Amino acid sequence: MPPRKTVLVTGGAGYLAGQLLPEFAEKYDLRLVDVVGKLAADGCPEVVAADLTDPNTSGYAALFDGVDTVVHLAYKNPGGLWGNAVPPLDRFPIEMQNIQMAFNMLTCAHEAGVRRFLIAASNAVTSWTEGNRIHTGRQEIIDPEAAPYSASFYGWAKLSYE
Repeated sequence: MPPRKTVLVTGGAGYLAGQLLPEFAEKYDLRLVDVVGKLAADGCPEVVAADLTDPNTSGYAALFDGVDTVVHLAYKNPGGLWGNAVPPLDRFPIEMQNIQMAFNMLTCAHEAGVRRFLIAASNAVTSWTEGNRIHTGRQEIIDPEAAPYSASFYGWAKLSYE
């Protein structure tokens, strides 16, 4: 039997990770990191606390050593459901931190020789084109030339690192 692969999950204490971790724990050796440390679900390791927005990656770069795949789910939420606790224009600096975080994660993964890097995508990148255009029959396919731009800083930030 081949050795189990090691998967690093950023945002390891978050909602999305919580949906994936039970299945992942059956198949992979996990490393979990989030802005808050905590005990994880059954069969999962403790979540290591680290500020992944910090451009000085020396405090968390070692988490990437020996990792086969990174699943980047971490997101600095402006607050409230869907970030709506902060007025739209005030979200820009927060989304810039999310871009910095993605850059930090990609850099650490590259320097550690990580083979795969997965990022949680969002329909907000194209302002929910599927629901607004594809499913209503107004557009058949989405390609880079035809995709509309995001209507939010969140979608813009996601697009910048997707």
